[in-house]
Amino acid sequence: MAARMRVLLTSVIVALCVIVGGGPAFAGFDPAYLSTQLDDGMTMPQVRQALGYRPNSAEQLTCGTHVGPGWECRIWTFTDSVHGLGIRFEKVDGAWVVNSWYVW
Repeated sequence: MAARMRVLLTSVIVALCVIVGGGPAFAGFDPAYLSTQLDDGMTMPQVRQALGYRPNSAEQLTCGTHVGPGWECRIWTFTDSVHGLGIRFEKVDGAWVVNSWYVW
């Protein structure tokens, strides 16, 4: 009985580690699917909740300088070793909201 409980407990722990620890490096990472969960104007907390992942990187820079004076933006990048999702945020009325996104 104790051995069966140990095996069951070990299986539960492994499953939880996979579920909780699975970030973009997790085998189920699908940036094309994740991009379907996004909408223009979503806030950063809404994006975190919708995707269920933390970005691999986040940066703040000036976007749009190739077409004009540019504007302050933040870019979140979600990636594994091959594929990725980039989300560009702009500041609107004091809140950072989704401006656009791209998949590779």
